[in-house]
Amino acid sequence: KRASQTAQKGKRKTSGPPPSKHKRQRRSGGSAAVAASPEAAPAAPPKVNSRGRTINLPRKYK
Repeated sequence: KRASQTAQKGKRKTSGPPPSKHKRQRRSGGSAAVAASPEAAPAAPPKVNSRGRTINLPRKYK
C-alpha cells in the first residue's frame, strides 16, 4: 500500500486544454441560390470543397 502512494505522488499534473482557435464562419450564399430559377440555370460548375478538391456525388444519389 505504501509503494502505490509514493508512485502516485511523483506524477505530474497535466496542463490545461490548448487554447481554442477562432473558427471562420462560413458565408451562406442563400440569396443567390433563391434568385436563380431551376429551369433557366445553366450547367452548374463542379462543386469544390475548401481544399480545392472537386466533389463528385455517387450515381445512386443523383
